[in-house]
Amino acid sequence: MRPVEEGERLAFRLAKDVLQAADITGVSLVTAESCTGGYIASLLAGVEGLSHQYEGGVVVYSDQTKIALLGISPEALSRHGAVSREIVSEMAVRIRGLTSAQLALAVSGNTGPRGEAENGRVHIAVADTSGVQHRYYELGDVDRDEGRWLVAIQALDMLLQTLTATERQASRREAGVLKQDVG
Repeated sequence: MRPVEEGERLAFRLAKDVLQAADITGVSLVTAESCTGGYIASLLAGVEGLSHQYEGGVVVYSDQTKIALLGISPEALSRHGAVSREIVSEMAVRIRGLTSAQLALAVSGNTGPRGEAENGRVHIAVADTSGVQHRYYELGDVDRDEGRWLVAIQALDMLLQTLTATERQASRREAGVLKQDVG
């Protein structure tokens, strides 16, 4: 099996695991993708029987689309660049705010030959009611297809970790180990 096929298989398995965890916790998901071009959305929507946990997503590849669809400010894009912690975090917050989803994933990066040293730089953010988590990866010199599934694997793994933590917290609350502050 070719490495690309193995990577795609792993990405699909992770998408299924993410949606199973979302189903158990009752959490719905939404995505905002740049460098993956909708690949993560395709993986999540392609999981039969669980895709109802996925509300949908947007592909915001260009700066203009980030501005028009998500309301990212041109000043922030100019100041930080599209491939930055600040912008990917804002993408996650904005797409979550536009939907009824409890958990939002955003990805932005550079994959594929560009003739520049920044190939393989990727930012991933997950936004929920408690705030935003961010991760930065340097994938090295990757081609576009390899970059898409490598980013998808990292992003879906981050979602799965967030959902698993939510599930553990809910189980502890039900068992009376974790007190919920109501008031």
